[in-house]
Amino acid sequence: MKLKAARSSVVFLCAVAIGFALALLSVADFDLNTAVGIWHMDEGEGDMAADSSASGDDGTLWREPAWVDGKFGKALQFDGQSFVWMREAKGVVEGVSPRTLMCHFKWNEINDWGDAIHWLSDAEALISTGKHNFHQSITLMIASEGGVGGGLGVESFADRLYYVWDADTEWHHLAAVLPDDGQALADFQIYFDGELQEETEFLDALGGDVATVGGEIAIASWTGGPSNFFNGTLDDVAVFPYAMPAEDIANIAKRGLVKGQALDVSPRSKLATSWGALKERD
Repeated sequence: MKLKAARSSVVFLCAVAIGFALALLSVADFDLNTAVGIWHMDEGEGDMAADSSASGDDGTLWREPAWVDGKFGKALQFDGQSFVWMREAKGVVEGVSPRTLMCHFKWNEINDWGDAIHWLSDAEALISTGKHNFHQSITLMIASEGGVGGGLGVESFADRLYYVWDADTEWHHLAAVLPDDGQALADFQIYFDGELQEETEFLDALGGDVATVGGEIAIASWTGGPSNFFNGTLDDVAVFPYAMPAEDIANIAKRGLVKGQALDVSPRSKLATSWGALKERD
């Protein structure tokens, strides 16, 4: 009887271990190997924001954004004039290829858009990719449309797809996904705090096409300008060259991007490092 009980316990523990392994390996799907860029903002000092992806697009801090405590570890706080710029970025998703843009953000104060009298001041950019020339860039942003607080979504120059939100100054996660069959800005899917927003509004000023041209990335600003600066704190900013599944976005919204993963390592190593990172965040 004792032998049977011991064997049953071993089988049970093995099943639990396998379950943990499968769950954690699914977390490793959004690792560093295929990302366009991942900026954890965890340096805590200095004038560079390190890119943890294979692209290695470290960003230069402009106008002295402040290192502060973030949602996960450290973060960068911007004052509506400061930003991070990667002027020669590699691997920027081009054309109508699928992609995912995301970040954790926290506003310093709610913008009532009282002075938004020009297109240079009617939005706050969170992360912008591609050349800033009409439809050749895509920006994750907060827009003036939607009243006080505005809308959260994406912009291709003057075309905007946004979700109207009840603005506050708490931490939130925002993600925008262009699916595999997407062709226009209106095809993006907007996720707020890990949940897909079913109702979005589209402002079509110049056609609404997606035709990104690579070469540049900006954080807390539009590319090419810079302009439309963000007034708040950013953490775990990332761009992926594929349409990330909803369950992964929900996981990242809760736990952030797992920072323990390394490039080109075995699934067993990924499991160990991912588990260590998740334990720190639970």
